[in-house]
Amino acid sequence: MKTLSESGSENSMHGLAEGVGTKDNPGGRDKVSRSFAPQRINKGRAAYTIRFADPDVKSDRAEIERLWLDNLPYINGAILSDRFDWLYKHNPAGPALTWFAVDVESDGIVGCASVLPRQMVVDGKVVQGGIAVDFAIDRPYRSFGITLQLQRAVSMQVWELGIELIFSFPNQESRGVFQRIGYQKVGNSWRGAQLLRSFPKLRQQNYPLPVAA
Repeated sequence: MKTLSESGSENSMHGLAEGVGTKDNPGGRDKVSRSFAPQRINKGRAAYTIRFADPDVKSDRAEIERLWLDNLPYINGAILSDRFDWLYKHNPAGPALTWFAVDVESDGIVGCASVLPRQMVVDGKVVQGGIAVDFAIDRPYRSFGITLQLQRAVSMQVWELGIELIFSFPNQESRGVFQRIGYQKVGNSWRGAQLLRSFPKLRQQNYPLPVAA
């Protein structure tokens, strides 16, 4: 199953080809790193390859973090390392799955897209799902169709990792890309937050703080 969703707005879901992991290798991580050969894509004069990334390799992790900082405004250097370890390495449902878009001419990595495994219940059955996240393309390459090709490669390959359902929360800029590869709206979603410690927020807003007598 494939899925798309937009925070506070649209939430969509889409079916993927059937495929499940094994008991010994539920995420299929080792299998994928061996079997997914880079795919070459030609768009006009530009050519790209899509390859599976390994966040455990220092150079791949460095490129993922660089793409985040350069292209995703919700990520900053203060939370970079902790966020990576929390979501990409210590996710209870399994490590994140990431793909790179590589410019053939320069051999430079110009984009990434990830899926975070997550167990979900659909019609009373537990399935291995995934959240499509951290879709980042360097600005000079966003008009060459690589955005569509990268997400298409993810949606074609992710089922081989045991993911049966995938969904996302795209922004306005990327929503069209997800819709073109088959994501469909299934409902609305809203994101909420509860403030647990008020003093830091009050200081940020310059509110007077209570003083002990």
